[in-house]
Amino acid sequence: MIADTDEEAIELGWDHIRESFVRIGQDRGWTPMSREQYESEVRNGSFYVGAPDTVARRIARMLKTLDAGRFELVYGAGELSASARERTIELYATKVIPRVRELLSEE
Repeated sequence: MIADTDEEAIELGWDHIRESFVRIGQDRGWTPMSREQYESEVRNGSFYVGAPDTVARRIARMLKTLDAGRFELVYGAGELSASARERTIELYATKVIPRVRELLSEE
């Protein structure tokens, strides 16, 4: 989830990512996701949530660490509005990808 600021992305992600996990978890027997679990995943886990530079830095770090040549981002979760999903895609294409390339070329 990418938004103009980390705070905006984190709140938007909390609303929609949690919703997806609760729905899926009901079928799989998971306990509902806590805010603490969510924020841990945002900081260090599998959720790439934040402002463009934040997300770009996490992607670049992951690509270097894993020596990966490719990254695929899920552009939203839950019942994210079309406009919010489109904004995430726009920021990913115009801000995140160029910044990742810049960060990787600095090494």
